[in-house]
Amino acid sequence: MNFSNAKMMACSVLIALIACVGFIYFVWQNHLWKLKVRDLAAYQGVSRAKEDFRAGKLRLFLVDHDESSSVTFRGSNNGPFKVALFSAYPFDSPCRYAALQVVEFYNQSMKAFHEHPERWVTTNAEGRVGWK
Repeated sequence: MNFSNAKMMACSVLIALIACVGFIYFVWQNHLWKLKVRDLAAYQGVSRAKEDFRAGKLRLFLVDHDESSSVTFRGSNNGPFKVALFSAYPFDSPCRYAALQVVEFYNQSMKAFHEHPERWVTTNAEGRVGWK
């Protein structure tokens, strides 16, 4: 093996190493933004479920892949819950992922609040309802 072949082989290995490190970096960045979005979606979903439960609104969301950004009642029920559509933008992957996570946490929280209200709600001596 002469010097130019060894040099070419070393450059090829170096390029492959840089490509692998870059790939691992981008996979890690993708994982990090998904974790951040999931945490924020959990906060938003649980907070909204608390507010709705406190206001007496029992509803569950389904994700609607439409351009509009409003919450609309679908006209059907799932047990005691009304089913509403939650819009997610179909062409924007991060926004769609965030909407799916918000809906997942909202629905889980709303079902938990409804199934076991004694764990979440307390009544004081004046008859006011508050959160534990």
